[in-house]
Amino acid sequence: MEKQDFRFAFVSNSQIIAQRVLEYATSCGMRMEIHLATMESAVPVAHRLLDEGVDVILGGGGTGKLMRQCLRRPVVTIQRSYLDLLRALLEARKVTSHIAITQYDSVPEGLDVLAELLHVRLHPVSFTTTQELVSGITHAIAHGAGCVVGGGICVEIARAQGCAGVVCLPGRDNLQRAMEEALNIAEGLRQERTRIGGAGFIARHTLGDILGESSSMRELRRKAEIFAGSEASLFIQGETGTGKELLAHAVHCASARSHRPFVAINCAAMPEHLLESELFGYEEGAFTGARRGGKDGLFLMAQGGSIFLDEVGDISPALQIRLLRVLEAREVLRVGGNALLPVDVRIISASLRNLTEEVRQGRFRADLYYRLSTLRLRCPPLRERLDDLDLLCAHIFRRLGAGGLRVPAQAMTSLLRYAWPGNIRELEALLRRYSLLLEGRREDAALFLRLFQEMTEESPCFPPASATPRDGANMRGNSSASGNLPADTARSMPSLKEQTLAFERQRIRDTLAITHGDRGKAAELLGISANTLWRKLR
Repeated sequence: MEKQDFRFAFVSNSQIIAQRVLEYATSCGMRMEIHLATMESAVPVAHRLLDEGVDVILGGGGTGKLMRQCLRRPVVTIQRSYLDLLRALLEARKVTSHIAITQYDSVPEGLDVLAELLHVRLHPVSFTTTQELVSGITHAIAHGAGCVVGGGICVEIARAQGCAGVVCLPGRDNLQRAMEEALNIAEGLRQERTRIGGAGFIARHTLGDILGESSSMRELRRKAEIFAGSEASLFIQGETGTGKELLAHAVHCASARSHRPFVAINCAAMPEHLLESELFGYEEGAFTGARRGGKDGLFLMAQGGSIFLDEVGDISPALQIRLLRVLEAREVLRVGGNALLPVDVRIISASLRNLTEEVRQGRFRADLYYRLSTLRLRCPPLRERLDDLDLLCAHIFRRLGAGGLRVPAQAMTSLLRYAWPGNIRELEALLRRYSLLLEGRREDAALFLRLFQEMTEESPCFPPASATPRDGANMRGNSSASGNLPADTARSMPSLKEQTLAFERQRIRDTLAITHGDRGKAAELLGISANTLWRKLR
């Protein structure tokens, strides 16, 4: 693996030290980014860089130690040796024999030896915040210190008060050790992710992939970053196409478990008996067709990492009890087995269903719901974050390899007035069709509007053509730009309530077709009572 294949970032409050680190890294062929930050902002800056794909963070002095304490990801601290300190003190002795020396968190050992050796008086300044540093240096100067030795920020503070200062720069040996450590960590993390990813158990998205500058999306990212630092179970609520699984990936990547497996399963995609064996595993001979030697379930495969249970609201009552056992006891019992196996996993779950309502209706266990939803996030639907539409369209076009395309201005009004029942997934499908049918042209507003109208008419949430929705029922406010829309397109836009009812009717019709008209079976598949089904069919 080449050094240039990795991204390293040095976060520091010292321009002088940062320049030295950059020059040394460049001479070694390492790709080093420099980010200047105060001590108080260093940790959030480092968090953002790691989310954006930086492999290893490096820091110097107090900033490096602080990041190492606060981040749950590898941080390499560039140490300064006693030889480096001795060089700085010799320089300071040319100015004065009374020298203040700064150190993050604790007083350096052996100062008395250095003072005796150099025939100087040393005034130690210990600090953990910028305010403590300013206060300590001010106190030292007031008590006769004529020069301050420390990091770049320490010298700046001293000089601002009319006092001399000498930066204690890390020597080449320490820089070399730090770079080698950073490279070894990066290679180890990459190999570990590759090994885990070989089984398909790797998170592919970070918090930086959660796009949007609307207030709801900024709040979502803020909460997600906070929750990533917790081990508590997380429940993600959201409509289809809002990015629930992407958010689960991002939370795992930002957590202390990021280097361990991320296992995802759609609980609605398989029957109960198969889902049970997939989740918990099985012993040899547990059922006809069981693999020789048995099989570990996904909980055991996710050991040390996270498991994402998508559509958890669809699991049966029997499986709800088994899942509750895992949450309470942190152990699983394989199908056909008699030994309880300990598991260490964080459970992230999601559902299209409103689990609160499912609990009220008696279809989901209240105790399991509270266990799963210790922490909660809600992915806002696209209709609630239309301010992000331009940003999302540009991102989707770039991902499709059509970065130069834009939504025609005449069509943007239509997009802003649509309810987007399919959310981002529906938007992406529209833009994909448009980019393909353009056939190299830069823009075609008529084509876009035609595709948009076809999409709304063919949507499973769209009422039959005979149903005439209220004009502008799903419009956002009273836009004066409504005249830009073709009249037939404007009339074809149903309200959100009408779209929801249409989707419900279509779902009922499809289910009745599957059960050949058996309303009892249809009600069971739909998760509603026979009386409720009868009432909806009236």
